[in-house]
Parts: sequence; C-alpha cells; structure tokens
Amino acid sequence: MDVMRRKHPISQVREMKTERGYSFIELLVVITIVSILVGVFTYNVVVFLGTKTKNNIESNIKQLYTDLSEMRVRSMAENRTFGIFINNTTPSQRFDFTTYQNRCDGVDLSANGTCAVNSTSDGKITDSGGYVTLRTATLQSQADPITLFDAIQVFAFTDKGIAITEIGGTLTSTFPNVELQLYSSCRACDHKTSACNAEDPTTTCQGAATPTSCNASSPGCDDSSYPEYSCLTVSMTRIKMGKWCDLDCNGAYDSGECVIK
Repeated sequence: MDVMRRKHPISQVREMKTERGYSFIELLVVITIVSILVGVFTYNVVVFLGTKTKNNIESNIKQLYTDLSEMRVRSMAENRTFGIFINNTTPSQRFDFTTYQNRCDGVDLSANGTCAVNSTSDGKITDSGGYVTLRTATLQSQADPITLFDAIQVFAFTDKGIAITEIGGTLTSTFPNVELQLYSSCRACDHKTSACNAEDPTTTCQGAATPTSCNASSPGCDDSSYPEYSCLTVSMTRIKMGKWCDLDCNGAYDSGECVIK
C-alpha cells in the first residue's frame, strides 16, 4: 500500500515548482514589461489628442477661408458689400471666437434671407436695419477657437472685391497691421516641452511650430506635429491661409508670423 501511495518523482518536481512562487528576476521582468506598455499607451494617447486638435484647427481655418472667399465672390457678383461679423463687443485684440455671421449690406425685402438687389446700400454690415444676416456659422470644433489678432469685428469686401473693415464705425481698407490676421494655438501638438499639459494653462506648452533657430531669416517651421493651416490673413486683394510659425519663440502670435505655405 505504501508503495502504491508513493508519488512519482516527476510529480513531486512539478509540485515543488508550483509552490515556490515567482522569483525576484521574474517579478522584475513583469514590472518592466508593464511599465513599457503603460508608457507606450500614454504616449499614443497624447499623440492622438494632438493629432485630433491639429485636424480640428485645420478644419476651422479652412471653413473660415471658404466663407470669406464666398463673401468676396458674392460682393463682386451682386455689387454690394458682403462679409463676416464677429461678436467682438467693444473690440479687443486677441479675441477668441467660435461663431460668426455671414452678412450682406442691404435690406431683405423678400424675407428669404437674401439682400434685395434694389435695396439701398451704404457699404456697412453693422448698421441696424441696413444689413441682412445670411447665416450664423459655427466652427466645426468649438474646443479650438480662432483668435483675432486685431481689435476688429468686421471682415468685409466692397463691390470690387476689395477687403475692408470697420474701425470706430468708419469703413477703411487701411488695416492696423497691413493685413487682417487670425490664428489658432495648438498646445496639444507640443510633444517635446517637458511638463507640458495642454489642458493646464499654468504649464508651458509651445502653441505653434518653431524654427530651428529663432530668427525670421530662417523660418524652418517644418514640424509636422503642428497644423499646416493654423492662421489666415486678409489683405486688400488677397485671402491667404498659412502655418503659424513662432519666429521669435515667445509663445505668442506676432504680426508677420503667418508663413504662407
């Protein structure tokens, strides 16, 4: 009976291996693998969020560019002022917005949301009763606003397609910084600055592409992490999209930093 109950030597070895648990080396290997997986996952999440923000900014800039181009074409086709109005009440510089109105100068005699061809026109799209709101546009991404560089409310075009704005109620084609400028910051695109947290405004994050050496004579700005279209300029005769290049690396948009691709 004792002989029959005696366990086979191989079974005894298996039980010993099962009962001894993990060695220190095995635990160290497991911890290392888990740490690597967590690191890779965290990095991919950051990159994904940055890519999403990048795409949102490009979509917003392209949307505004399309609307401005439409307003310019219609101004020449219908021989009256068309433009967009931004509710920058008491106009201030570096104003963020996510909505704006497409307007025309005239009266909606037919009550169908169009400027009647025979209505009077004074060139403005802000005077009460003298303009028609064609539609109110909302940026595709509300989380990524566009910022006005200048303290204005109006981007408009005359019947000859010349860009104008209104400053203090006066129409002018002389702009504060030669061109009317808008831009978007992409803090979430910064994968290099240590301690950068895009959602925490107290942390330092680079909001735009930077040149290899910070000087205007060698822009560079070829960092693919940042949007190819993150700024827009309007001169008297042209509307242009570009990439915000922080030429002096001061973390703020300055006139002339919209590099046209």
